Amino acid sequence: MIPIYKLFKSQQEVSLEEVERSSSEESQEHQDIIQGLGNMSLNPTSQTYSVSNDINRFFTPDKAVWHIPRYHDDDIHSLNIWGSYCITGSKDTSVKLLNLTDMYQEIICSYKIYDGINIKFSYEKWVTAMDIANDGFIIAGYRDGNFFSKSLEDHTSSSVKNISDMLMTDEDGRLAFHKIRNNFRITALKFFNQVNPFFLFGTPGNVFYFDLRRKNFMHSLALNTKEWVYGFLAISQDKTLAIQGCNVIELSVSDTEMRQNTNPLIREHPKIGAQRQFASSIYKFPEQNSLISLSFFGGKNRVYDIEANDMKRPVHYGDEHNGRVWHSLPNTPNTYLTCADDGCVKLWDIRKSKSVITISGHDGRVSCIDTISDTEFITGSCADDNRQLGSNKGVISLYDLKML
Repeated sequence: MIPIYKLFKSQQEVSLEEVERSSSEESQEHQDIIQGLGNMSLNPTSQTYSVSNDINRFFTPDKAVWHIPRYHDDDIHSLNIWGSYCITGSKDTSVKLLNLTDMYQEIICSYKIYDGINIKFSYEKWVTAMDIANDGFIIAGYRDGNFFSKSLEDHTSSSVKNISDMLMTDEDGRLAFHKIRNNFRITALKFFNQVNPFFLFGTPGNVFYFDLRRKNFMHSLALNTKEWVYGFLAISQDKTLAIQGCNVIELSVSDTEMRQNTNPLIREHPKIGAQRQFASSIYKFPEQNSLISLSFFGGKNRVYDIEANDMKRPVHYGDEHNGRVWHSLPNTPNTYLTCADDGCVKLWDIRKSKSVITISGHDGRVSCIDTISDTEFITGSCADDNRQLGSNKGVISLYDLKML
């Protein structure tokens, strides 16, 4: 067990062997830690980070506070920070929890099949989306439409019925647009902390309402097109933005019904070569309720003012990445972080035209990012050759902007 303060001092790579304990036995110490979650803070005195110059400063991953190579055996599709915990979901079928205070790791769920020294992966059991409620209730969605839930407070786990049982599969052929293995793929999951807390699930062409108190689906909505739903963002008590394909649409959501408003708020941008600009994430800026940040395939990231009369014009625009930009996540009222296929993480200031910090040189795509504080964030990355012997495979890294 390695205390976090030693990691901050040494800034060294941490091996998986140093952080991994058996997932079959949960110690009393770990139970006590989880029960105390919510009272802990990794950095309770964090200060707002401010950009002091116009020069883009470049760094390499060795500037991270720590790395854990081979943390997952394949792409990391989801990464969420909850209190002092980092929860990740991967293409290797596993969901893992890492205690950032004492570096204790637990495998929450895994569908990996061990055959001698080889590991077999199930293409149906990729973790494709995940989110966590305020009370520590985790839902992880899979490529085959199943999803797994776990409560970090009472340690109960369950596999809920396949979401495909609720899909509209009538004569309209709405599922024929996709490869069979993606027909029921859970492409987005989002927790909404309202009077009646709930999750929204997104699949190709559909949205589902999951009541958190009843632990059950209440209703669903077939959207106007069959394209994937990749994210949700609440903008009022009953209005939610959803990114579907290349568009941003508005939904009216209640515990009894959902409706899709007619016209997209943000429409598809022109192709970049043969690449359509699919939207991959949507977030709200802290303390700036009208500003939203979006990431797109094709190397683009944009910030929009949803209260502006002309939603066609972003208030900030970035095109420095190559390939797909997976996340565009605000960390302060004026700055946001992006990560992409090109192995780079960038910090942007909406008052400046260019990025102000670039961290490059990861082994492969950086597909996930979440913040611990204004300056601290964790990334998930994976090399394209991750199944080759010697590959670092799925890596998680902790960065602190104050140390760059």
